[in-house]
Amino acid sequence: MLIFLIVLLVLSLWKVKFSSFHEDYMGKGQTGAIKGFFAIIVLFSHVRGYITLTDSFLDVSFVYVINRIGQLMVTMFFFYSGFGVFKSYKEKQNYAKGFFKNRFLKTILHFDIAVLCYLVLSLIIGVTYETKDYVFAWIGWTSLGNSNWFIFITLLLYLITYLSFLTFERSKRKELLVLIFISILSCASWLALFFAGKENYWFNTFLCYPFGMWFAYFEKRINDLLKEKKAVHYLIIVFSVVSFTLAYLFLARIVQRDAAHSVVSVLFCLMLACLMTKIKIDNPILRWLGKYSFLIYILQRLPMIVLFAIGLSNSVLFVCASTLITICISFLLNMLFERIDKTLFNKKKIN
Repeated sequence: MLIFLIVLLVLSLWKVKFSSFHEDYMGKGQTGAIKGFFAIIVLFSHVRGYITLTDSFLDVSFVYVINRIGQLMVTMFFFYSGFGVFKSYKEKQNYAKGFFKNRFLKTILHFDIAVLCYLVLSLIIGVTYETKDYVFAWIGWTSLGNSNWFIFITLLLYLITYLSFLTFERSKRKELLVLIFISILSCASWLALFFAGKENYWFNTFLCYPFGMWFAYFEKRINDLLKEKKAVHYLIIVFSVVSFTLAYLFLARIVQRDAAHSVVSVLFCLMLACLMTKIKIDNPILRWLGKYSFLIYILQRLPMIVLFAIGLSNSVLFVCASTLITICISFLLNMLFERIDKTLFNKKKIN
């Protein structure tokens, strides 16, 4: 199994470029490639629940690496989402007015179409769930075999964002006030999920979203500083790497607190963003996968459930088949979503 991670890593190194400062380190090409990389990591992580791994070095090493990555594999999705939302809010005049429709409603519609597929599949293979699962699966609070927590958190963050947009719509310093309000509501939601008894993976990457917004708010100042002062640029990179490493090794591993994991997640986003100012992942395959990262996430368990139901036991074939089928159905469903979006949201493509 470790060979799959090695292949993905080698693929990621293809067409990597280095320079003193990459202007587009937060551009769609770069962020799309990173999302594509982590989308496949998430898929590899989930496939473990459907196959039997051996005690071989390759399988044990695979499990070890995936476990060490842990929730860090989803941090950049929240970080880039927060960054993109706030940058659009700053630059697009009517962005706030259409946010609920174009972000929240579109996301939940796409997700619910996927949930419907899981519901149909469960009926075909004879799997039943509790009543509450059939009721709350449509918002991601429960599951019908699909991955759900990430979508619930995304929808919650979008609601927080929209509420903040509405609250400070007429304020003179609305951008700063919106940011502060989103940060406060995000922390309150973090606490609410904690006291609701949800597993820590529901909220230990939650704060990466407002952090991405703060990054967008200070983007120009950050870029001016990094471009003009090379010494400061290298110092910030070193600081981000050292801070994350120490937090990962000592804070989260020794203290073992949910809040510590949230700090590690934010520091990981900072470190990767800083490193990408020097490293450009100019990989067309990863960029293409990044375009379908949302669909890969919500659809990947469909082929896994089917392959498990028919008794495919070979782990290598299982991973290969799951990956290829997921990518294919993501591509096909994306065409359906584009038609739906064009009709309902006046958008030619998924944003």
